[in-house]
Amino acid sequence: YKKVLIVDDISDSGNTLIEISNILNQSYKNVKFQTLTLFSKPTTKYKPTYFAKQTDEWIEFFWSKDLS
Repeated sequence: YKKVLIVDDISDSGNTLIEISNILNQSYKNVKFQTLTLFSKPTTKYKPTYFAKQTDEWIEFFWSKDLS
């Protein structure tokens, strides 16, 4: 089987990773999916396979800001 790493910035509520994992697991049964996030919240519903840091602080990413 193949291995695929799903990368996201944060697992906050966990809803995004839950949804994408469900879709991909249903569509690609012969693929092993793992997840990596920069940050993970202790209260997330989806614990990523790998994460750089766990925090309960609000994270503001520069790509989420209005730069205009």
